[in-house]
Amino acid sequence: YGFSYVVSTGNEAVINSADYIEYFVRDNHTEIIALFSESILQPERFIAALDYAADAGKPVVVLKVGKSQRSAAAVQTHTGGLAGDTRVFSSVLRAHRAIEVDDLEEMAEVLAAWQGVGRPKGRRFGVITSSGGHAEFILDVAARRKLNMPPLPPLARHQIEQVTGPLTGDGNPVDAWGQGTYITNFTEALRALDNCDVYDNIVLVTDGMDGQPIDEDQYQRDCADLLLAAAARSHKAYYVLTTRHGVFRRDQTEWLKPGGIPILSGVAQGLGAVARLSEYLAPARPIRQARGRNDGIESVLLGAHHRPTIHEYDSKRELSAYGVPVTRELFASSLDGAVLAAKEIGFPIVLKVVADDVPHRTDAGLVAVGIRDPGELAERWSVLQERWSQRIQSGPPDGFLIQEFIEPGVEIIIGVKRDPAFGLFIAVGSGGILTEILDDVAMRPLPLRDGDAEVMLDETRVAAQLCGVRGGGAADRDALVAAIYAVADFAIANGPYIAGIDVNPMVVHEVGRGCVAVDALIIPQRAGYTN
Repeated sequence: YGFSYVVSTGNEAVINSADYIEYFVRDNHTEIIALFSESILQPERFIAALDYAADAGKPVVVLKVGKSQRSAAAVQTHTGGLAGDTRVFSSVLRAHRAIEVDDLEEMAEVLAAWQGVGRPKGRRFGVITSSGGHAEFILDVAARRKLNMPPLPPLARHQIEQVTGPLTGDGNPVDAWGQGTYITNFTEALRALDNCDVYDNIVLVTDGMDGQPIDEDQYQRDCADLLLAAAARSHKAYYVLTTRHGVFRRDQTEWLKPGGIPILSGVAQGLGAVARLSEYLAPARPIRQARGRNDGIESVLLGAHHRPTIHEYDSKRELSAYGVPVTRELFASSLDGAVLAAKEIGFPIVLKVVADDVPHRTDAGLVAVGIRDPGELAERWSVLQERWSQRIQSGPPDGFLIQEFIEPGVEIIIGVKRDPAFGLFIAVGSGGILTEILDDVAMRPLPLRDGDAEVMLDETRVAAQLCGVRGGGAADRDALVAAIYAVADFAIANGPYIAGIDVNPMVVHEVGRGCVAVDALIIPQRAGYTN
């Protein structure tokens, strides 16, 4: 591939990345934009530039450095900009249709893949090789990288085997060396794969390199000619792939260039680049219209004085008004009131101290679970009061919460955080005690697009639990998705007053039994916030 411009932006004291992106979108010589970024100095302009490029059909490929703790410190020192939270920045890029890559090798292959005339219409690969070992190697890499390589359909397999002889495995990749001549075999394999509606992209693997002593020039030229002829008759995207990154024949790039067929190098990098481009080219889902009230909750969040956090009882009441399912619970300020509340809720119950100043009560021993009768309630009430007086020095608690006991299920966290540069984000993943252990969350900026909640769940490891494990039934995923959107709606409607929201755990029961927020916390944004 060629460059129209190469710009070193320095520390961007005057002109920054957004300026260059906007310029290159307008430039007729530029088809794709690559950005090696240390920091983003004007987040709102950067996002606007990404949208401008996406609307113009020019991909922006981004390699962000400063992801590790040490490199983030180096970025801060070197440029004076904020490196930013890695997952926040990645979710911004995805939401605004940029292509994020992990290294320079992946960036090179995305740029190379975009040079083709054909554009990938999906992620499904049909691959042809001249080596059984190559086929197995490619399958290993595809499994690790989650590349989509559907098996060869029976009819196509039968047609190819009539020419090449028996194929191994499930037929994809097609080891087309077989019997007879490679020209005949490759021609039949290309024809059969092109006619299969299970493949979006056709890839021919030829491991050539400049100066390679064991490959004949005629073989490489024949492969190029076969591919050019097949691509000219097809509506699919065609590629040549070499298995080692950065290793290929430069003369073959010249042979293929008139037909618009790119050469990719490295199985993971090359096929991964096509997969990334197919995601970029997929139609963007519309921004989801938030549902619920729009009257704000400033009085609850701030009250007569600034509340450091909004305790569980108030947080749940506000969230439930937007459709977030919460536990049945009652507030009590005396033991007699607690006993009456417990009888109304029904034993067993959970007893919790309620206080704005103590958001994490389990760590302080201020939660009692599974209380079965009034006598045990009185004992636990006394214990929690004693612990409060011994450990907490901020006056009496706001009260006590008498809550229904919830049977076990899949525990999910739904959280909202405010990034100082990019605003509000929602995170979804493994909840309960696994939240900090697994660090298993997917993240998106608000507002969400249609389908974002479903895709976020699929990106987490907890998705497997939702499908049911060890004989258990599948969890009520639809109810959970609705709850995620409800939390997002609440955050959007009350955005100026929200610094963070923590619904953890949201317990998801089997299909048809819904889900319920067992605990929740809202962290208000201090007055004066204007973004």
